Amino acid sequence: MDLSRLAEIERCALALASAAKSLAEYYSRQVPDTNADAHAHAHPSSASKSPSMDTSSGFLFVAPTAPETVHRARRVVLGNATKLQSLVRQPKDFLQQLANQTQLLACLHWLGEFQVLACIPLKGSVPVQDVAALTGVPESVLLRVVRMASTAGFLCEPPEHPRHVAHTSLSADFVTEPLLADAASFLAGTLAPAALNMAATTRRHGKPGGPEQSAFSLISQTQKSPVPLAFSVACEQQPRLQRQWAAYRRSSAETHESGVAEALSRLDWSGWSSACIVEALGPLHRNNRYTYEPCPSTMARHLAARYGSQVEITIQFLRGPASDSSASHAQTVPSPPSPPLPGAILQHRSAGQPQNIRHAALYVLHWQDWAYLLPPPPSAGSNVGAALKSELTAELQAHLGIMRENRTATLVVAMRLLPDAAADNSIDRDPSVEAVARACDLTLLQLANSAMLHVGEVVDLIQSVEGGGGRLVVVSRAKAEATNEVVALGVKFQAV
Repeated sequence: MDLSRLAEIERCALALASAAKSLAEYYSRQVPDTNADAHAHAHPSSASKSPSMDTSSGFLFVAPTAPETVHRARRVVLGNATKLQSLVRQPKDFLQQLANQTQLLACLHWLGEFQVLACIPLKGSVPVQDVAALTGVPESVLLRVVRMASTAGFLCEPPEHPRHVAHTSLSADFVTEPLLADAASFLAGTLAPAALNMAATTRRHGKPGGPEQSAFSLISQTQKSPVPLAFSVACEQQPRLQRQWAAYRRSSAETHESGVAEALSRLDWSGWSSACIVEALGPLHRNNRYTYEPCPSTMARHLAARYGSQVEITIQFLRGPASDSSASHAQTVPSPPSPPLPGAILQHRSAGQPQNIRHAALYVLHWQDWAYLLPPPPSAGSNVGAALKSELTAELQAHLGIMRENRTATLVVAMRLLPDAAADNSIDRDPSVEAVARACDLTLLQLANSAMLHVGEVVDLIQSVEGGGGRLVVVSRAKAEATNEVVALGVKFQAV
């Protein structure tokens, strides 16, 4: 018997129990009175945004406005539940879980294709027969789909109203937040088919090549389009696909951005000579034909909320290099919108051009690898990864002079990073967090033969930037408190 495995089970169980107790204490303070609870039970979705239990499904809903400690407790519960499952799960349990997740994805796709969710009122329930008539689907199939989806808290069949369907807090969000519906459509209609074709792609091409040899390109071949399409080209030709990809990317990036914000909010400002922060978001514009709506990151919003007028925040939206093929079709990029944060300054700057703000205490380089999957294809040949490294290096060079002149300033490189192999067996490793990172990495492979960078790769890349009698060095690794993942690297100038 593996005693270390038993100890790990006990440790996870204790951590889960402690976090669950914190959640229970929070919910006990939020429980509505008996009459209100009875009303919520009769009208499930009316309580969909309540911070207490969703009585329609038995699932707990944490409001966005809940304290950060509550959100952290929820993540601890999920993370340790995942660990416990991996420790005690048998092979047949693993297969059954895969089967369940497959059917849930199929149900979500089916509901979206027939616009079923929009036909269910947000308050109260409606006969399944009526929804079937409105959407033109067989009643028997709709009922089976609803009952499968309800096992995950998505829709419900109220016990007091058999053969009726009602929204839960989870499913209602997919009606009120179109981004979620678009993300689900991308997952089911594009990413899942591409993922399942990964084996066929390897069999055909072997080692990953250019974007036009990806798993997505393989499934893009049809009678109407016999030539395989790179994902960026498909997005260029299909605005709906581009919108769905953007929605999926935004939904999957929220946890990382929150981690960056939380890690940087722990900085001690008392000894800093300046209260100026510059955040460079890039590359948002890969040419002038496609303008992706710029918006402040979660980090900027958190810092503005915490420090208010004490901190001067400038947000720079970086334009990536335009490809020659698109130059003749270029349109003027609109001016930056009005600052969405009180006192924030917004600018556009070309990626790789020298940083024009020289007095900041903190420069945050927020690099977004997903931008390399948008049109046009990368300018640095056909290799997406090479383009990412090349443009990131150029932006680091753009800050080298500033860091040499202002030795008290700190440059923070914030981006999604894969854990190094040495850290994979850490006792603090959260498999649910690592699974998200690994899923993102495989998504880039399947869509464009790209890849996320490991922590060590980015450290080496940063420390290869030199000039002016010194070089950039990584002096710290910022970890998100809730997940223990490295979300950013602190950089200083070191004289040689």
